[in-house]
Amino acid sequence: LGRYNMQPTLGLGVAPRSGANLVDVNRGAIERMHELEAEFPEGLSWDVAFDGAEYVENAISNVQFDIAYGAILAILVVFVFLRSWRSTFIVSLAIPTSLIATFGFMRAFGFSLNNMTTLALALSVGVVIDDAIVVLENIFRHQEEGEEPYEAARKGTKEIALAAMAATFSIAAVFLPVAYMKGMIGQFLFEFGVSVSVAILVSLFVALTLTPMLCSRMLTVRKKHGLLYEILEDAFQWLERLYAKSLGLVLRHKMLTLISTSVVLLVALFILVPLIGGEFAPAEDMSMFMVVIEGPVGISLPAMDRAMQAVERIVLSQPEVRSGFSAVDLEERGQVNSGIMFCRMIKPDQRKLSQAEIVSRLRQDLTAVTEVTARVVEFSFYNVSSEGAEWALSYSIRGPELDELDRIGRRVVERLEATEGFVDIDTNLDLEQPQLFVHIDRERAHDLGLDAATIFETVYALIAGREVGSFTTEGKRHDVRIKVLPSQARRPEDIGALMVRTPSGNMIRLDSVVSISNGAGPIAITRTDRQRSLLLTANLEGLALDEALKITDAILAEELPEGYRAKTSGQAEEFAQTGQALIFALGLALLIVYMLLASQFDSMLHPFTIMFALPPAMVGALLALWITGDTLNIMSVIGIILLFGLVTKNSILLVDLTIQKQESGLDRIAALKEACPIRLRPILMTAVSMVFGVLPVALALGEGGEARAPMAIATAGGMTTSTLLTLFVVPCVYAYMDQATSWMRRGRGKAGRSAEVEAEAVENE
Repeated sequence: LGRYNMQPTLGLGVAPRSGANLVDVNRGAIERMHELEAEFPEGLSWDVAFDGAEYVENAISNVQFDIAYGAILAILVVFVFLRSWRSTFIVSLAIPTSLIATFGFMRAFGFSLNNMTTLALALSVGVVIDDAIVVLENIFRHQEEGEEPYEAARKGTKEIALAAMAATFSIAAVFLPVAYMKGMIGQFLFEFGVSVSVAILVSLFVALTLTPMLCSRMLTVRKKHGLLYEILEDAFQWLERLYAKSLGLVLRHKMLTLISTSVVLLVALFILVPLIGGEFAPAEDMSMFMVVIEGPVGISLPAMDRAMQAVERIVLSQPEVRSGFSAVDLEERGQVNSGIMFCRMIKPDQRKLSQAEIVSRLRQDLTAVTEVTARVVEFSFYNVSSEGAEWALSYSIRGPELDELDRIGRRVVERLEATEGFVDIDTNLDLEQPQLFVHIDRERAHDLGLDAATIFETVYALIAGREVGSFTTEGKRHDVRIKVLPSQARRPEDIGALMVRTPSGNMIRLDSVVSISNGAGPIAITRTDRQRSLLLTANLEGLALDEALKITDAILAEELPEGYRAKTSGQAEEFAQTGQALIFALGLALLIVYMLLASQFDSMLHPFTIMFALPPAMVGALLALWITGDTLNIMSVIGIILLFGLVTKNSILLVDLTIQKQESGLDRIAALKEACPIRLRPILMTAVSMVFGVLPVALALGEGGEARAPMAIATAGGMTTSTLLTLFVVPCVYAYMDQATSWMRRGRGKAGRSAEVEAEAVENE
């Protein structure tokens, strides 16, 4: 029984095979339907009731828009800082060369242009020009000091090469362990991480080869400049003087700076994490949803049909809904009390309300239909394959007795319904299915030579019907089924009137060996891990998943007796597993970054100096998510992982030049005071270009933007706070770490000299 916009219809579902491309399959199916349309009889038409590929195509198209506009914004930022079309052109070449080369590697890895790979490219736009910016700025500074273009390009690149490589390798190293995580986030991070890492590694190659070559040919220092150039240059020099003065003040109060900063960061972390909340995936406006309808057990098909029509009228009366396909017993399990409705809405830019607001309003309207229970389910791009995946919250409750499971389920549902934030709460266990029980008198049946299998086959074939053959006429195949007439199977007594053949060939009435009674029982008995179970499901409104899990766990702890247990499933299970795996993967990533930096700087302590930029970045990301009303979810966590690789770049630039200044003869504080202001401009340029590069993604422009935005928001927020604090905190940390390094070297030197004296004394004896 199916309808499309209240009209009788026949539904045809097309699903891709494992490994097939969803967009290609849907396009092929629609093209085939257009071909078949020519053979349709008059009055027959077709339409697409549900198209999962449409959202994917639109989302990818919008990400391509984000890439283009992000590149434009990043280039404009570079131009404001450099104020030279030649310099801007040289730096900007890193964007197309890096992205085009990345396409080649993506093809080699077998990646397609999907949501994650295109999003990786969109976030890389502001990053791939970083190395080119740093290299060009250093070359330009050497030219300003009077060096020839070729010599300036050679020295400037050599001077910055170690810092550029360390920064780029750090970003790639962050994704090394997390890309091999299991579960859904591992699938996302593998393609995303590989795409970002390849783009950044290619950009490093471009910055160390193409950029110096172009600088030696095209970059020149002009002695006269326009008014705008001079105004901006005066502003930058004023900013550098202000920073130098502030840095001197901070370096005179290093301990106070570090203690106050650490306290503020720790307090902010403890406050922000509970405020933000966590969930598996961000809410999406896919312009489509479905309504799951459940009628009372034993409801007749005509009664269910009437209730379905009432639901359809309410859904289709919503001004934002453009179509709806409904069906009863879509899975063909013989359960006429279950129905489903797939709904499509007009696009987000054509309506005032979001999908979440429309769904919330629809839930209230559907309470007017009292004959059935209608629950609204929003679709998600982040599909989970486990039980209850379509619901925001799902638990598998397990135990030995069905009656006790039913009692527990009813009690938990009752308590959750009284808690704000939980909607569409239900379980899949129903023990009220009207049933007829056929009890075999085994002694009587044995005397007549009948067994239980023969009796079952007779009842099943004549009451339910069984296929016994087929015949073909006019090229069409017809099945042959045996079954009694409907008039012969209306009462329980009609089962007893059936005739069964004994082994001796005699026909006897069935009620001579069986008794029939009325009763109730479960529609189906589900088992999980060889235990009887029920599935508790719910949706959430205005409540984060992590908070919902705490509330539900507390209720279950009070309601579950001994021998019964509950386990999360679906999105809740994936959320819990992802959180644990991420903590381990991030710890491993930080260890890899530390080892990489330790090997490049030949120091065990300076990597800690560089990695001190991570706490401010984390606080900035959380603060940005809280301000925008986003949560910690799969997308924002990916943004934070990317951020951990990016923010070390600023610290590396400061530490690397400071070490070079110390090697030239300056003491620790003097080296910091000279190196940090020199690095101020490239640090600000790379940070601002990164923020503006991801700005189109953060603004959630176009379809699917709200799902991508948390990643960009976390990255931009963390980059902003980390840059501001790194400029002051990292020099203080460096001063202490370098002092500790000197003490350790002196200690080793004294130990070495003592050993030499003792050895000489032994030889003299």
